[in-house]
Amino acid sequence: MPRCSTPLEVIISTERIPVKTACSNLTCTLVMEEGRQKYKRLSYTAKFKREIIRFTEEKGNRKAAAIFGVDESNVRLWRKHKAAISGCEASRKKFTGPKKGRFPEIDDAVFTFFHKRRRTGLFVSYDLLREEAIKKATSLYIPRSRFKASKGWTIRFVRRMGLALRHRVTICQKLPKDFEQKLLNYQQYITNLRKTGNFLMGQMAIYLDMPPNYTLENKGVKEVLLKTIGCGKLRLTVTLAATADGRKLPPLLILKRKTLSKSEAFPKDVIVTAQEKGRMTGKQMLEWLEIVWGRRPRAFLNQPSIHVLYAFKGHLTDSVKNQLRKMKTEFVCHPGWNDVNVATNGRIHLQAL
Repeated sequence: MPRCSTPLEVIISTERIPVKTACSNLTCTLVMEEGRQKYKRLSYTAKFKREIIRFTEEKGNRKAAAIFGVDESNVRLWRKHKAAISGCEASRKKFTGPKKGRFPEIDDAVFTFFHKRRRTGLFVSYDLLREEAIKKATSLYIPRSRFKASKGWTIRFVRRMGLALRHRVTICQKLPKDFEQKLLNYQQYITNLRKTGNFLMGQMAIYLDMPPNYTLENKGVKEVLLKTIGCGKLRLTVTLAATADGRKLPPLLILKRKTLSKSEAFPKDVIVTAQEKGRMTGKQMLEWLEIVWGRRPRAFLNQPSIHVLYAFKGHLTDSVKNQLRKMKTEFVCHPGWNDVNVATNGRIHLQAL
């Protein structure tokens, strides 16, 4: 029997006796207790198992077991479960845990609820799964003392069903072929304007009906689509603006109605108007120029300035352009595919609510 230089300590009562082993890299400890031999069980990470699997595909199981110091039966077992080991996290050590929950009826109902919402494109969160589980448990007359629908249960349910928290991905997020040249021309245009005036502000409308960017979805899905959260008619448009020195201009809220009630009281630092579809149109744009842009800091000096807007029909009307010329304001429209504006941070915070 070949020997290795790695000693293994054998404990008999209180004495320690070093012995030689047949493996070059032994990974267990032999303990003698009351005439019986016990081996300390060790666990290996998926990264270590992947290295052994790659090695065995070239050199064989027996040679891999001798070099890495593991049992050959483990090597065969790992090669048998190669797909699971290759698809999990590198730090994972085992694939244990219950495959089914304690209440299969609740699992089936919650999973059906998940698929129903995802088929329609609606988002699914951990809280929604917990609420649906509580409803199903109540209908089955399961007391809360036996089933609490805790956060831990939700995490284990997601793992059992093969779900994961995914970012919204669509098939439409593609830049035009000539975007580099368009971006270069746009930058040159802005650079020339800045030599003659002050770069003052950027503006964009924000819609409140926005689903979050993350949802629970099956692992491995390439396209993660998200539709509205079921409140498509409840919305308003918020117009935000800021000057180049960081000062924020009063926001303009456009409510989806024909007229405003005189009895309603709104905050003094917010300008509220009404539009039948709740959108920014040429009329609302002219109103914004008069109330907000015309009253901005140092507007009475009537100095040349730059007004940056995104590509929208309500911003491109002749009446809006003429009004901007009267106010000595150069109109700059950034491309529609360049979704960079002062309202991005506001949109992120609204989606988190």
